[in-house]
Amino acid sequence: MTGDGFPLSMRSGGEGCATLSPVQRRRERMSPFIRLAPATRTELCERRQLMGGLVDRARETNDKGTAMRAAIEQLMSARDWSAETQRLYRYHLIDFESWLRKRDLPYRQATTESIRAWLDGHEKWSASSRHNAVCALKAFYQFTVGEAASPTRGIRVRRRLPPMGRTLSEAEVKQLLAAIDTSTAGGVRDLSILTLMLDTGLRSSEVCRLQMDRLERDKRVLSVKVKGGDWSYRVYGEYTAACLEAWLSCRYWIAPLSCQVVYVGLRGRDAGWRFTRIGLRAMCYRWSERAGIRRFSPHALRRTFATLALKGGAPTRLVQVAGAWRDLDMVERYSRALSAEDFRAWAPTDRIMGIRG
Repeated sequence: MTGDGFPLSMRSGGEGCATLSPVQRRRERMSPFIRLAPATRTELCERRQLMGGLVDRARETNDKGTAMRAAIEQLMSARDWSAETQRLYRYHLIDFESWLRKRDLPYRQATTESIRAWLDGHEKWSASSRHNAVCALKAFYQFTVGEAASPTRGIRVRRRLPPMGRTLSEAEVKQLLAAIDTSTAGGVRDLSILTLMLDTGLRSSEVCRLQMDRLERDKRVLSVKVKGGDWSYRVYGEYTAACLEAWLSCRYWIAPLSCQVVYVGLRGRDAGWRFTRIGLRAMCYRWSERAGIRRFSPHALRRTFATLALKGGAPTRLVQVAGAWRDLDMVERYSRALSAEDFRAWAPTDRIMGIRG
């Protein structure tokens, strides 16, 4: 036992330390300092003041990073990006901020050379990752210092074309449509979703957040907020309109009045409420299994939309507008499933000789 009544094992940090109360632990921490001689106590205070000064200087250094962190959050609040875009851009921007902080360099003093050095330091990044990093920095500096003063001017990273994604053929689309059981509310909803995505090229997130007040059913037109925060108008055909009306008749008895999304879940705790992109992906997997075709994701329907529209004779520019792509190159990327065989119906001599009208 010690003079204050505590066992020696408690003072030495043994197993008994776990039984000390917070007050007793605080007393244990303070007791060595209290028993020091006045001169030693003064010396210890000076040391603590010195450490405090070091901490303050460290905080001043970190303020350079904190300023960029604050600017990053302001950028995220000002832009209506998707959660995935925000996550990706924030990752690259924070990584760049850490790189600058290690070199004691404020973000406003970064140069084109420093950005290239940062990129070169990530040797394992793919071309796509480097492209995303540059896009994040361009958006950040355009927001904070303006495009004219941005150090990202002149930095271009060529993005390699990814492998061709899954695209459904006309035969597979027919198998899908035939495999959906429209005798149930779930089947009516699934048919409506499938036909709408094939007619409009909507992304999965756009389907999930499509609002009732954005439907102009008499004109067969809808509007949805797309990638980047802009609004896009889409048109759909008569068959899709009939499928949509059938679903809305079922939805009236399923979704509460406070729910404004067009498509809702039917099972579990999400019944009557908006489902997620993960849920839509699972639905596509179930559709493919029932139809006996290879599995596909919701984004495959967007590629299918572009491919089938071009095969049907729609001009590339019109497909770009209908699918809300930012340029014609994106349409070409999404329609890479086209082949020379698809041109057979457009043979010039068949048209001249009257074989094809």
